[in-house]
Amino acid sequence: MLTERATALLNTVDGTVNRALEPVLSALLAVDRPKSTLFWLQQSHGADLLRRMAIGDIEISHDALDALPRTRALDYLRDFLAALGVLPPQHVELERLTPWLRTILADLPVADARVVHPYAEWHVLRRTRAKADRGRLTAAGARNVGH
Repeated sequence: MLTERATALLNTVDGTVNRALEPVLSALLAVDRPKSTLFWLQQSHGADLLRRMAIGDIEISHDALDALPRTRALDYLRDFLAALGVLPPQHVELERLTPWLRTILADLPVADARVVHPYAEWHVLRRTRAKADRGRLTAAGARNVGH
């Protein structure tokens, strides 16, 4: 049952598995707990996104995923696709900081935002980018940047 559902999920409109998503099919079929994977395929927003990618409704790229509203399911799917080599590696933790900063700034009074924004861009994010470039940025480190 898992093979049929996963294959159907990743099929293009012509009925063949999207070649770019073949590593996803292999990973989905190599699980130890097929029932959990079946549940994920039925319930997850990530599975819906995979379907849309398979049929070409969403491009298989970081840029296309960046254009979508950020959710846990989207973050998980992006990490999954990058781990499988479907998407190129990215400093995901770093990429998630800019939208977070925008949200923080939007909630601040204008005068405060004028002070915080340059500091965050030129000190905090610059230092964090340098750490990422050296391969020293961890997910925990990225989560704690604003604290």
